[in-house]
Amino acid sequence: ASSTIEGYLYPATYSFPLVRVRTVEAKQVPGAVGISRAELFNMFGKALYAKFNGPTNSTVITSSDGSTRRIYGYDPSDLGVSVDSTGVAFQFRFKAEVSHLCDPTVRAYGKFTLKADTSGISVNWREPASASLTWPPLCQALQLVPILGLIPNLIYGVIEEKSSSSVLSTVTDEIMKFLPDASNSNLFLRGSTTRKDELLVYLNFLV
Repeated sequence: ASSTIEGYLYPATYSFPLVRVRTVEAKQVPGAVGISRAELFNMFGKALYAKFNGPTNSTVITSSDGSTRRIYGYDPSDLGVSVDSTGVAFQFRFKAEVSHLCDPTVRAYGKFTLKADTSGISVNWREPASASLTWPPLCQALQLVPILGLIPNLIYGVIEEKSSSSVLSTVTDEIMKFLPDASNSNLFLRGSTTRKDELLVYLNFLV
């Protein structure tokens, strides 16, 4: 570098203190990745769109006893997702096939938080996946049809399934973007909490 005074060019000099360090010890620095309510809403929308086979808006679900039933008519405009200190709450509606004139509308709902530690990221259910049915007029006698037992499998699939479109997989992918070593990602996970309109996953970095 140089400086000019009255037309003459002089070299500029700078001095810095030199500190000799024998060793530098790595330490853990905590941080957090925040996922907003809007982002979670989009993750749910993506997962449900995939579960109902996109524009077909219809799929068949199977219960633990092997019975199946077609569900259809998921309404994206009715999807609800909220986040507060108690967890991530959600609800959505669709129809279940019973008969042509008596297909009930199903409201599916639940609440969860995440567990994030050296074993990975998993779902902790604060309010287990549940459902309620609304029947068309004159169809009340069909309420004994065992539809409600099929719904938890659907919800768990949307949220926890090991597919690229599930909510858990999408959240995990977002967290991985912030980690320096994806092959040892679990070593950086240090818990998760929720607060108003945000899900937080805590990380520890070595510096």
